[in-house]
Amino acid sequence: MAKRLKWGTLEELDRLIKEYFADENEVACVAGICLKLDINRDTWNYYTTNKWATKRATEEETEAIEKDFEEQKHEDIFEDVLYSKDNMEVIGNNCVFTQSRAENYTIKRLVSDIFKKAQLQIEYFYNKQLVYRDKPVGAIFYLKAQAGYRETDSNDNNNNGSMPSKITIQIMPAPNQPQIDTSKISIKTE
Repeated sequence: MAKRLKWGTLEELDRLIKEYFADENEVACVAGICLKLDINRDTWNYYTTNKWATKRATEEETEAIEKDFEEQKHEDIFEDVLYSKDNMEVIGNNCVFTQSRAENYTIKRLVSDIFKKAQLQIEYFYNKQLVYRDKPVGAIFYLKAQAGYRETDSNDNNNNGSMPSKITIQIMPAPNQPQIDTSKISIKTE
């Protein structure tokens, strides 16, 4: 059974994403890219979270795939050679791929990589706003809500979401005012 990419080729997909980011009137966001690519957020999440690779896999296959992804993180300096006359035929203006399961996997991985790079570009857009905007509240919200940024390390077991056992507040006197004796002031929380 032959399948065709929605955008014709991976190059066209990449061109559409670059076109989206080149438009100065667009605010970089996942919703905007999804609209540009005519896909829904579920499709975006499916490819950016690697669910596409483990959907029908057994537990052992999933572990092997996750290990492969971990190893591939360091292999992104190489390019895959995907197109050849043997696995592509042109019907009208569309490229139709007659690929094997392995080639189908490769195409999905490449689509996933393109989506992930676009996601990084969105994150970069908001990181720049943190630095160059006087009031980066919107950028902070987006990075927390969409990119998983947190003010504390999510793996910090010392915090556990509870308040510290003791908070010390030091009251400084106003200029030209007598000093307040803070040794008698203590606030404790439990």
